Amino acid sequence: MSKKVKFLRENGVTLAPVKELFLFKDNPRDVEAHDFERLLEQIKLGEHSTMLVTIEGEVLGGNTRLRAYKQIGKEFAKVVVVEIVESSKGVHIVVDGKKSERTFDSVMQAKVELALSHNDSIGTNNELKLAELMTVHHVPTELYSVATKITPVADIIKNLSPSDDDEEASGEELDTNDFSHDNNAIIPCPRCQFEIPISEDLIERVKEYANENNIPL
Repeated sequence: MSKKVKFLRENGVTLAPVKELFLFKDNPRDVEAHDFERLLEQIKLGEHSTMLVTIEGEVLGGNTRLRAYKQIGKEFAKVVVVEIVESSKGVHIVVDGKKSERTFDSVMQAKVELALSHNDSIGTNNELKLAELMTVHHVPTELYSVATKITPVADIIKNLSPSDDDEEASGEELDTNDFSHDNNAIIPCPRCQFEIPISEDLIERVKEYANENNIPL
């Protein structure tokens, strides 16, 4: 029988000795060096996230944080405890003393699903490893959406900021006659859903813009 971790309860929070915890070796999450360093800095804000661990101390959610905690010498970590139970009726899990409504085909399937459901924003999932785990262990793919690519905030801001061309275009005055319409035909803007009235003049301007920018209509 596997050795169980000696958990502590303090002010309604479950704590586990970091030295007794170990990584879920099949966790599909990848973390690059700069992401790990970013996590180390985030931890300085305080421990506001719990790790998902089995009663034996296997970390199913929070592998990266466990590595960080061990690197900085943290003694205890906040955890949510899950027990994976095998029976003649299949495999079920007990989280903080409450039995799950679902059953699983195997212990490994339960572990993979728990790891996926406890994803955070640190790191990405290795696509090949994830595909293998999902297929081999019959994990329902429709239940999960995971990150396989991280976009830096700086890139998001850059992509959303108007370009020089956009700024020049925004300074042009629009002729209100372009929006005159006799048949009350309107279309919603695909971005903001603002209702745009259609006129022959507007259609011609769209065609001209498309031709100038080699945009097929």
